[in-house]
Amino acid sequence: MRRVLVIVVVVLLFILVFRTGCGSREETPGHARDTRTITPEQILTLAENQDQPWRLRTVQDVLPGGLSAAMLPMVIAWGQSDVTKPDGFVVVHHLNYGGNPIEGTTVLQSVRIPLDGVARVEWVLVPLGPGGRRAAVHHGQLRFVFREDRPVELLDSAPRAAGGDRELHDLVFSWEAWRAPGEEYDVMTGMDPNAYRLGLRLYAGAQRFLEDALGGRDWFCTTLRLPGGGFHFFFI
Repeated sequence: MRRVLVIVVVVLLFILVFRTGCGSREETPGHARDTRTITPEQILTLAENQDQPWRLRTVQDVLPGGLSAAMLPMVIAWGQSDVTKPDGFVVVHHLNYGGNPIEGTTVLQSVRIPLDGVARVEWVLVPLGPGGRRAAVHHGQLRFVFREDRPVELLDSAPRAAGGDRELHDLVFSWEAWRAPGEEYDVMTGMDPNAYRLGLRLYAGAQRFLEDALGGRDWFCTTLRLPGGGFHFFFI
C-alpha cells in the first residue's frame, strides 16, 4: 500500500512540475495575448529613424486604432530615391525581413531597389485550402527576382566595414487585408470591399516563403512575359 501511495505522489508531482514548466505557447511571455499599443511618440521616432530595423511582436503590437503594426504597408521614401536616371533606384521602408514566425516576431527594414535590376517577375499562387493549384481559393502575389550584379540592398546605419550580407535577390509584393493582430482573414467577409483596409506589404522572398511553408501553404509560380522582353520598375 505504501509503495502504491509513493507512486501516486510521484506521478502527481510530475504532473504539477510538467504543467508549471511546460506551458502552451499562449502561456509563455513571448506569446502572451495582451496587446501593446505603439504610441504616437514611438511612431514619430520610427519616422525619424527609418533606416533602423524595427522589431515587433507579430500578434500583439497594434497601432492607435487597433490595426496590426507588423502589417504596415510598404512606403516609398521619395526624398531618398532617384528615378530620373536609367540606373536609378527607390528607397522603400517596412520590408518584412529577419523576423521569426515561430517566436512571433516581425522585423521591418528599409531597402534600396535598383529600377533596372529585375531579371524576371513571377506570379505566385498560394492556395488557401486543399486542392493545390486547383484549390477553390488562392492568394496571389508578385515575386521580383533581381540580377546577381544588381541586387536589392538592405539599408541601416552600420557601415559596410561592419560586415554582414546586405544583398537580397528577390522581393515579394503582396496586397493584403490590413486587420487587427492575430485576426485571421475570412474569405466571405472579404467579399465586402469595405470589410478590410487594403495594404501593399513587401517581403524578402525567403521570409515570405518560410512563413508560407510553416503554414503548410505551397507556392505555384508562373514567370510572366511582358511586352518588350525586359523588366523595369516604373513609379508615377
